[in-house]
Amino acid sequence: MELVDLLICKLGVTEAQAKGGAGLILKRAKDALGDKEFAGISSMASDLSTLVRDLPATDNTVMGEVEKMFSIFGRKLGSLGSAAGVRTGFLKLGLHAEMIEKFERIILDFVKGKSGDTARMSLEKALSLD
Repeated sequence: MELVDLLICKLGVTEAQAKGGAGLILKRAKDALGDKEFAGISSMASDLSTLVRDLPATDNTVMGEVEKMFSIFGRKLGSLGSAAGVRTGFLKLGLHAEMIEKFERIILDFVKGKSGDTARMSLEKALSLD
């Protein structure tokens, strides 16, 4: 997987961390964009869909845990919960929360190289909905 290799090389993370971190970020983007728009972006870079699809179940449940926490306080999950879920997922992967931005930059550049500026801007907008 080209994106995973890029993350490993540039950030010095393990393969599991690269796959998990990218999967969490891309799932967040897919949730914000919707299936159709995300499919348009990922059609040029199959790594993206694969990383979301292969996200380990333990990392996928992070959002459910965050959603429960927010419901206790009577709040809707929204993008804040999504960002919190990514942060929690990164911590479970043994990555500092500061790594999220580094992952995002590499993913955005990867998408630009594979799918162009429009896809990058769309993905960037989805990720900045905090």
